[in-house]
Amino acid sequence: MQWINIPLALIAVWLTWELSADDRRRKDRNNERYNVLIAAGIYISGLILYLIGFNYEGSQHNVVALVGRSMLSALEMFVSHSDLIEVSPECKENFVYMAVFSLVHFLAVFVNISLLFNIIGFQSSAFRKVRGWLKSNVKRNLYVFVGEGDATMLLTADIRKNDPQAWIVWVRNFEKAEDSHLSLSGVLSRVSYRRELVEEADEVGAVLLRSRMSVLNAAKTYDLKSVMKDLGLSNLERLLQNTETANLFFISDDIEKNMARTQMFSGIRTSKQIHIFCHACRNELNIALENPQAKPDENGYPPKVTLVDSAYMSMMKLMETPMQSPLSVAGYAADGSVDKPFTSLVVGFGNYGREAVRFLHEYACFTAPDGSRTKHECTVVDSKMDSIAGPFFIQSPALRTNPDYRFCQCNAGSVEFWDIVAGMADRLNYAVVAMDDDMLNLRTAVEIYNQVSKARGNDMRDFMILTRCYNPSNGQYVTSVIDFYNTLNASSGGRIVAFGRKKDIFSYDVLFNSMVSKGLEPFYRTCLQRVGRVAQVFDLGQVKDMQQLSEVRRFLSQLVSHCLHIPSTLYVAGVRGADGWFSQQDVALINRFVDMLESKKSSGSGISYESADQVTNRLMYNMARTEYHRWKAFLDCGGYTPVPGMTEEKYRQYFYAAIETAFLVAQMAIKESNKTPKE
Repeated sequence: MQWINIPLALIAVWLTWELSADDRRRKDRNNERYNVLIAAGIYISGLILYLIGFNYEGSQHNVVALVGRSMLSALEMFVSHSDLIEVSPECKENFVYMAVFSLVHFLAVFVNISLLFNIIGFQSSAFRKVRGWLKSNVKRNLYVFVGEGDATMLLTADIRKNDPQAWIVWVRNFEKAEDSHLSLSGVLSRVSYRRELVEEADEVGAVLLRSRMSVLNAAKTYDLKSVMKDLGLSNLERLLQNTETANLFFISDDIEKNMARTQMFSGIRTSKQIHIFCHACRNELNIALENPQAKPDENGYPPKVTLVDSAYMSMMKLMETPMQSPLSVAGYAADGSVDKPFTSLVVGFGNYGREAVRFLHEYACFTAPDGSRTKHECTVVDSKMDSIAGPFFIQSPALRTNPDYRFCQCNAGSVEFWDIVAGMADRLNYAVVAMDDDMLNLRTAVEIYNQVSKARGNDMRDFMILTRCYNPSNGQYVTSVIDFYNTLNASSGGRIVAFGRKKDIFSYDVLFNSMVSKGLEPFYRTCLQRVGRVAQVFDLGQVKDMQQLSEVRRFLSQLVSHCLHIPSTLYVAGVRGADGWFSQQDVALINRFVDMLESKKSSGSGISYESADQVTNRLMYNMARTEYHRWKAFLDCGGYTPVPGMTEEKYRQYFYAAIETAFLVAQMAIKESNKTPKE
């Protein structure tokens, strides 16, 4: 009767082949459902066999023991463990029972083997892809992600959408799996974790590589070959020759690991510069790693390091989205002025809260009809204000002494807190709720919204509240609640907006395609032409002392600040640019302003205070004055003072030039964009 083993073996091999089929075949058969059904069928078969075996063994009188033992034993078959020794001898002597038991047990083992085949097959495919890249004659952009986290998946998917031909590599340490204990649950955890990574990488077309050891312990020296070998990137130096740009990401939520990895890699030298993006706070310690002007030495190029501060990037997203910034509720007149005070509230003074205060101080700058800055009242609330505000006040002393700014210590939800809200509800324009708990933020935002609604009735057109929602798992619920309130109160004009979402921070446009990057070079040229003295020291490689370093960093930050003002400058002029698009009306308006500016420049008349009685020139004057107020606010936030020697005349030239550049950059972005404007 041994011949029966042959068809059993063939059946086992066929099922193994089915479970480990290639990606296309598996997807055609609805892989997940297909595999789950097979695994479930094997488990149920094992459960029935063990129920029979244990029943005859003597457990028939205790149903709990019978079912419990059978369920556990059936599960253990998937990790090659057999409880056959505990089965009744009568069953073990029965040929049919043993034949079926052997088949089911081997199939359970083969399920795990098939998972291993999938992983090995994918790894082999990864190496084949890398070899293909090395032989490619077409240069691509390379993106390498090291570490874990939602941000990797979100950014990878966005890169693939915007750069379809990109070479994307994931380097994983499988740290979660390696931490699992050697047990049934540990083994299942390791198998499940690896398969999950394989499928996630496959979904976005990434090459998944496994490092030999923890990246933090990969190399004690800054030797490129040893570091890359331990990372599984032995061919990186060769690969760089075939790349257009090379980008390395340390963007997990573990800030300390990101910084340690960046510090380790900052010592390597390559034939082509690698751009490292490190998710970390831009504080006085971490900013020392940033080197936007990294220069090559005799050993090659050092990495260019950019800190990705999620709090700052969240505010940057708001800066680039005027419909979600103070601009949209300020009440602009046709000439670009605002004649009523602006009132804001910030709840939470952690990283996000501090960035929100800086954002409001700069972006709630409006020009009154007489040319002065419109009054801005700002109240900041945090339960630990006394213990956390010190570093902020040291860096931005002008905000501490500003009489229109209040910093209050109290809990959100306390009587004192609601007294503060009630005292400003009838005039509150803009609120930011930015505590560490997404659900607490949402609840507080809704309660503030309701308080303002009670104070104003059905007229909330000049009110907006932002609530931070960082964790993707909370996104759907937060969005549904916000949509409910915005729909319910649509006629009032008030809005609740979620900000600080990972998908908004870790996106291709924010890191690679923002108007900031498009505008830096034009603004730099403008500075050289209009106020050349300020721009003389630009190269970080030429810095000789701390004072010079401070001036260079201030100037670089100032350039970024001016570029971030581009969308809001256009907004004041009537260009809305909703959702990153320019309408046909927006394009016509931008072109008209550019033509007018070029005409003024060629005629030598310029745009001056003297001609401010004309409607267009009055608007340009107010926009330039607004840029001037924002520039002073930027200096306040950085603890700087205006550049010595800059007269009012130079201020005037510089900020008119900034307005001109805003329109030129917008026109350039329209010409370079592959998107056609909306009708």
